[in-house]
Amino acid sequence: MPETTIDTGLTPLVDVEENVVIDDMNYKFHYERVKKPDGNPSNYFALHYREEQQEQWSSCKSLLTNMFTVAKTESVIAQIQDSLDGNIENESHFRHSTSVKSSFTLSGYQIDVSDEPEVDKILFQLITNIEADIEVLTTANLTFNVINGFAGNHALQLNYGLMKTMRREGGDAPQIIPINNIFLLDKFTKRLIHDNRLTVSVEDVTNVQRAIQTQVNDFRSANLSEEIVNEFLEKFPKKFGKKFASLYESLPENLRNFYYCTYIFSVLLDAERRIPLEIKLRSFVDEKVSELIEASAETETEL
Repeated sequence: MPETTIDTGLTPLVDVEENVVIDDMNYKFHYERVKKPDGNPSNYFALHYREEQQEQWSSCKSLLTNMFTVAKTESVIAQIQDSLDGNIENESHFRHSTSVKSSFTLSGYQIDVSDEPEVDKILFQLITNIEADIEVLTTANLTFNVINGFAGNHALQLNYGLMKTMRREGGDAPQIIPINNIFLLDKFTKRLIHDNRLTVSVEDVTNVQRAIQTQVNDFRSANLSEEIVNEFLEKFPKKFGKKFASLYESLPENLRNFYYCTYIFSVLLDAERRIPLEIKLRSFVDEKVSELIEASAETETEL
């Protein structure tokens, strides 16, 4: 059966007669309409997927209905860029199963956060395991993070992040560590609806930029207690939890709050590249920070 390749941004499966291949980034997603025993087409589609360079296809265990609309990540990024009138920089992407994540920055959308050279030095040493006395220079950028589920398992969403790029001076060669904190601005996450306009406005981003320092202060005020760490260890994969616990125990006690700890979470997630784990952890952090801020506000009211 011949394959049809679609280059448009949105593909409603209801318009696909037999099968269609969606080329996105360097991935391929093949949707094939399931036939009934009598040979007539059903309203369901099987999904197969692979990397561009791979020969073997993997298959999704579940079926999709013809009400599903496929969105190309490339087109989503292009429409965000067009809406905000900036040049895409530092784009990176990966696929986990049937989902794709892309992270990038846009020229003209800088952010302003307080400098913390000593803290950045501690984080750098913690992550790289470099014990020597070093000088660390840090820059900050706003990131745009798009998660796109091709099997209907994740809503198409845009999440903002705070990227700290730490640069170690001296030594044989400079060492650069970028950390994209995807937790700090999670409250501004947008679900992008398939209505032929997968866009975000300048006003949306301006509101995010204005709120960054407030978010930083809120996360700093929310301490990551041993009780919360134990709850985290119970709910998340053991190997991932052990890695975090080891780094957490090495943090000075005055830095054991959600602001600094979410940088550690972000580094570990970047190494894991597991989108369901990221979404689950973002939800956990949001819940705990909200509870702590609410409890603190109630205490102040009572006083």
